[in-house]
Amino acid sequence: MLKFAVAGTGFATKVIVPALVRHPKTMPVAISSGRMARAEAAAREFDLDFHTTSFDDLLDRDPDAVIITTPTDLHHPMALAAIQRGIHVICEKPMALDVRQAEEMWRAAVDAGILHAIDFEFRYLPVRARMTELIDEGFIGDVTFVSLAGFTSGRADPVGMPWNWWSSVARGGGALGASASHFSDALMGWCGPIEEVMGGLTTVVGERRDGSGKLRTVDSDDSYAFSARFASGAMANVLYSSAVQHTRPLEVAVYGTGGTLINSGDRELLGGVKGEELAPLEIPDRLRRLPDGSHEDDIGEGYWLEAPFLRLLDRFVSAIESGEEFDGPTFEDGLRVQRVLDAVRASHASGWTKV
Repeated sequence: MLKFAVAGTGFATKVIVPALVRHPKTMPVAISSGRMARAEAAAREFDLDFHTTSFDDLLDRDPDAVIITTPTDLHHPMALAAIQRGIHVICEKPMALDVRQAEEMWRAAVDAGILHAIDFEFRYLPVRARMTELIDEGFIGDVTFVSLAGFTSGRADPVGMPWNWWSSVARGGGALGASASHFSDALMGWCGPIEEVMGGLTTVVGERRDGSGKLRTVDSDDSYAFSARFASGAMANVLYSSAVQHTRPLEVAVYGTGGTLINSGDRELLGGVKGEELAPLEIPDRLRRLPDGSHEDDIGEGYWLEAPFLRLLDRFVSAIESGEEFDGPTFEDGLRVQRVLDAVRASHASGWTKV
C-alpha cells in the first residue's frame, strides 16, 4: 500500500480522501489543515493515524506522496517543500498564483526527479474522455471552433456563501482560476496550443460577510469571458459565471471540418458528421469503470468528482510502482494553463494578449 498525506480538509474530505480509501493500492495516513478542529474531525472521520496544522509535520510522516488541496497561495511553498524532500506531489488547480511560481514548481519537480501531477480530473469524466477520443480519431475532422458556456448559482447568495479565501485575489481565489483552469486544459487537449487570448473578468457579488459577521469587499472574480486563438487556426469562446440566480448546465460545442460534438452537462454527448443530423453517441462502459473493477455508479452518494479523480490517481499509482513517467496531467500542463490564466487577466486591460 502506498502512503498518501493530504493537505487541506475542504475538497479533500469530499473527494480526495474517500478516493484514497477506495483505491486498492493506496491509503491516507495523515492530514493537515489551517484549523486544528477541521484536521481532527477529518482524521476521526477517516480513521487517520495523524493530523496537524503544520505542513512540515505532515511531511515528517514520510509519505510516498502528498496531495495539496489548500488555498492557491499555499500551493507554491508546499509543493517546493515536498519536492525538496523527494516526495511525489499531486497539486490542486490552479497550480499557482502566477506563471513565475508555476514555472519554479515545475523546474524543481523535474530537477528532483519526482512524479508531479495537477488535478485536472475533469479529463476523466466519461463524456469528456469520449470527446477527446473522438477528436483524436478524426471523427469531426480538424477542429475549427469551440463554444463553452456554463452558469451556476453557487456564489449568487452573499449570505449562504460567506467571505473566505476564495473572495481574495491575493490568496488565489476567483472563478477564472477555479474553472477556466479546467476549461483551458480541455481546450488545449482538443485544439493544441493557445497563442493569444482576449477577455474580461467581473465581480457580480461585491461584498460578503466573513465568519465574524463583518462585511468585506470581494476583489476576486465570480464571472468571466474570453476568446482564444490557437496555433492551429481554431478559435474558442468561453463564458462562465458562478453568481447567476439560476443554474444552466455546462454546454460545450466542438465544431470541425467534418462534423460536430456537443457535450450537454457532462452527461450526454451528441455528435454527427457533416450532412447528418446530430444524434446521441454511446459512452463506452470502459470509461465508467473504476480502478478496483467496480463501476462509478457504485459510489452511490459519493461526490461526483470522486470517480474521475480515482482514474487520475490510478495512473499516478501506476507510475510510482513502475518508475515510469506519469501518463496524466503534469506540472508542465499546469504551467501551460497558468500562462493562459495570466494572459486572460492581462488582456482585461490591454486587449488581445500573447500567451
